Amino acid sequence: MPKKKQSKNVALIIGYHFTRLVIAGVFIYASIDKIIHPDLFAEAVYNYQVLPGYRELSP
Repeated sequence: MPKKKQSKNVALIIGYHFTRLVIAGVFIYASIDKIIHPDLFAEAVYNYQVLPGYRELSP
């Protein structure tokens, strides 16, 4: 009977790590454009006007 419990734990561990990898992939995919075009990303953040305007961005 203990072997069933152990196999369930292994399945949970594999599922946990798979989920972590998928979420990491989503974040990496979402950041690629921001890394390639940091000026556009900075302008988008500045347009929210959440951060103080330490530097003016030219359009």
